[in-house]
Amino acid sequence: MKTEFRARLISAIIPLCLLAMPFGLAAMSITIADADASSTFPSPDVRPLADFDADNMIDGNLTGQANDTLDTVQYPALAECPCLNSYWIATNSNGGADAATPVVWFDLASLSRVDEIVLYNATNHRFRDRQTGTFRVWASLFDPSALINGLADTEGITTADVAGFGFDLILNNVALTSELPVSNASPLPNPMSAQSFAVDTQVNARFVIIQILDFGVNPAGTTPQNGGLLGAGLTEVQFNGIENVPEPGTVALLGLGLVAFGCIRKRSAR
Repeated sequence: MKTEFRARLISAIIPLCLLAMPFGLAAMSITIADADASSTFPSPDVRPLADFDADNMIDGNLTGQANDTLDTVQYPALAECPCLNSYWIATNSNGGADAATPVVWFDLASLSRVDEIVLYNATNHRFRDRQTGTFRVWASLFDPSALINGLADTEGITTADVAGFGFDLILNNVALTSELPVSNASPLPNPMSAQSFAVDTQVNARFVIIQILDFGVNPAGTTPQNGGLLGAGLTEVQFNGIENVPEPGTVALLGLGLVAFGCIRKRSAR
């Protein structure tokens, strides 16, 4: 009788321990396998280039220095800028329906529990017309690429668009501090400032989606070369939390296996 009770107790406790395990572990940097964006400058339908590709947000470059994709032939003015383009920026905002309020999303490589998001705002040193202000963060178990790219306007994505996908909202309406230099001659932060945000809700997810709501404001004394902020941008994105958390289905199967094992032991005892 005691043996049967112990077997049932173990069958009940082990799955609960596995589910609780991630919450007792220390948060660490989460691997990001890939990054994508609903809008990237230069727009592919205008120029077949990706000098400001979304992958710049996960290249580990926190100083805003150049990457290898700069096209100084088509953009000779950029060659004058010491920081060049190791960041992602969206296409120009034209107002109205095409408000250039994009989303960027990240593949975490495995099911992970995200505890904290660390962002480095864009500097866009020479032009000083791209940065991120207010944003929301969503989490998903499945790849959102098809849903996002299937929208009629991928450069003017609304909250209703994203909410309709059924993602989990994990961080709502927070804002980044501007990192834009006052002038083209102003020194860049080296490294740039890490801006950290603890999530409102912890969930297990494979993909994280950042929805950019506005471009913030220019710091005092800053004059964008093009007369105003034209769009969104980010230099680097990092996530802290727990990687490779057990999936609920795996835990359930293990629990069923333990229950079956307990039943077999009970029959053997007879």
